[in-house]
Amino acid sequence: MTASKQEKWSKDNEHQLETKSIRAIGAVFDFCAGSVEIPSQFWIRLKLELFIRLVEETQRIWRRYLYYGPFFCIWY
Repeated sequence: MTASKQEKWSKDNEHQLETKSIRAIGAVFDFCAGSVEIPSQFWIRLKLELFIRLVEETQRIWRRYLYYGPFFCIWY
């Protein structure tokens, strides 16, 4: 399930789940499978991993971070 679908599903079904929080996994499976390279420790220490992913995969993920990200924060 892609990131935006995870968040929509979580919001739509939160009342049916007996939990205090819901977490979306993100790119962890891509990192473990080796299909996406983990940013260097330099970027991790600066807490800019998402920025590097945005630069490297702009066409694929720009809407998720720049458009839907702020919308999602306001929505919750």
